[in-house]
Amino acid sequence: MLQLIKSDTTLNAAALLRDYAAFNQWATQRLIKWLKSKPAHIIEAKTESSFYSLRNTLLHIWATEAHWFSWMVAGRECVNIQQTFDGTLEELYDGVLEQAEVLSEYVESLDEETLAEPCNFTESHGMTPARPRAEMLMHTMHHSMYHRGQLTSMGHQVGLHDAPMTDYMFYILMGRR
Repeated sequence: MLQLIKSDTTLNAAALLRDYAAFNQWATQRLIKWLKSKPAHIIEAKTESSFYSLRNTLLHIWATEAHWFSWMVAGRECVNIQQTFDGTLEELYDGVLEQAEVLSEYVESLDEETLAEPCNFTESHGMTPARPRAEMLMHTMHHSMYHRGQLTSMGHQVGLHDAPMTDYMFYILMGRR
């Protein structure tokens, strides 16, 4: 079992994952609040990055969290939101926020045994073997964190220089944990 120091108590793998899921939700909320304060044309503006706009990067975050969540919960691929979503920017913001909340609630419900169980997602990706659920959860949250960082950089390209701090240690220092 993973043992980490948390003040004067022990933090096991399940507690660490719950904390990271809560952090993921918190960081997503901060970023969406920031983006909501900006004009829609800036969120839609073309940028140079993995995805050609802040909007499309948000859509990718949502779609990927939903995809991996679906594999972890049901062992199946979900509808590809990135290919099917044609809603408004407000609906996109709501979808991203809701997915982060659903992921956090799911992680909160898991025990050590369930976290250690393998997720058999690999068949559709041509990879073997299946990976432990805890590892897939960390991958999912790190993926979102990576793209939240991209959103900040992309924001600079379109004149947005006031992104909120979404660093994990900032989260901890703010007393969120």
